[in-house]
Amino acid sequence: MKSTELKKTFNYFVIVWFGQLISLLGSNLTTFGLGIWIYYKTGQVSPFAISIFLSIVPCIIFSPFAGNIADKFNKKKIIIISDTLAAMSTVVLIYLIYSHNITIISIYIIIFLNSSFNSFQTPVYQSAILLIVPKKNLSTANGMNQITLALQNLLPPLLGGFLYLIIGLKGMIIIDILTFIFSFIMILLIPTNNFENLKSDNKEKNSFFKNFTESLKFIGKRKGLIALIFLSIFVNFFINFVSVLLTPFILSIKNSAVLGIIQMIGGISMLLGGLFITMLKFKDKLVKKIYIALLLASFGIMIMGFRSSIILISLGYFIFLFSLPFASSSSNLIWQIKGPEEMQGRLFATRQMLVRLAMPLAYLLSGPIVDYAIISIMGKYVYIAKIVNFFLVDTADIRYRLVYILVGISILILTLFFISFKPFRNLETEIPDYSA
Repeated sequence: MKSTELKKTFNYFVIVWFGQLISLLGSNLTTFGLGIWIYYKTGQVSPFAISIFLSIVPCIIFSPFAGNIADKFNKKKIIIISDTLAAMSTVVLIYLIYSHNITIISIYIIIFLNSSFNSFQTPVYQSAILLIVPKKNLSTANGMNQITLALQNLLPPLLGGFLYLIIGLKGMIIIDILTFIFSFIMILLIPTNNFENLKSDNKEKNSFFKNFTESLKFIGKRKGLIALIFLSIFVNFFINFVSVLLTPFILSIKNSAVLGIIQMIGGISMLLGGLFITMLKFKDKLVKKIYIALLLASFGIMIMGFRSSIILISLGYFIFLFSLPFASSSSNLIWQIKGPEEMQGRLFATRQMLVRLAMPLAYLLSGPIVDYAIISIMGKYVYIAKIVNFFLVDTADIRYRLVYILVGISILILTLFFISFKPFRNLETEIPDYSA
């Protein structure tokens, strides 16, 4: 392929990436507004955590089907259909608000439906990268995707705190619908044949079950990839305590404006991490980048719980989110290089399902742990309370801070354990590349 064709193909990715970026910013603006609405409506962590739980369960349920569909059908059409259905659920939400029929239960249902439709889009988008991006640009593409994650953390909180006061939840949802229309137009600009899957003689003959088990077998024969899956499962479980508790943690000591500023700081840190990856184009020593990033992230989380200080919380959050793009991008690149191109959709969907299996448990546990368990344990066992007070000094917001300290320590121990596991350490050299 000529260099001009490569550039043109990468430009297609840029168009799709930008459209998805705008759409995701709108969706996250709505999510930010709904989070504030639920917390102010109930004043408890548990209802807020349930909303996040319902947003992740569909990804686990439908991921195997989504991966199978991604490898069988044209990816452009799947993105258009899933985007449209998700937008329709958002339209229902705005109708309920205007008709004054909105309830927490109705929000839960819409969150579940919206996440269900989006669960088909993510494996398709990720697997499409290999179809429209040359191998030499894969690192750049993954870095750009990390920039997307960063901007999702940066712009919605920065704008959301003010927009919630100015235009309310209604206006934020309308913006979400407009961003969908923009994304829809952008995807239409790409020729449909650029999203055609690689041909496989037996692809159409295989059942869903066989396609799913093939991806499991592929992973199961490679100890390094198994280790990477388990590390991702445990890390995702623990870091979701950080994300789900951040909103009630900050709102318990400050207001939505401060919450927006802290999330903006986190977004800036992820943006810097993504830009760093994009500019340097990481191609080797990916496993090393993963565990260094996780070690830094663990220290950042512990800093967040060390004192009840907005400055320390912001600093820890900055370190935590600056580190994550390096681990995430390196992990994605490993899977893209080590997995066959014709299996990318199924592999991504399978690992997404496996990695997210423990995440709902984190969402369900976070509320009861903070609202009931910590208070009960420290009240019943005085010596535990004395030890906690000795290390954390001040007792302000100690429920949240104690969870953050324990999460940071857990990630640190897990990372050190996996570093000692040889198949994980030598993953890049022991597993051959599939991409030419």
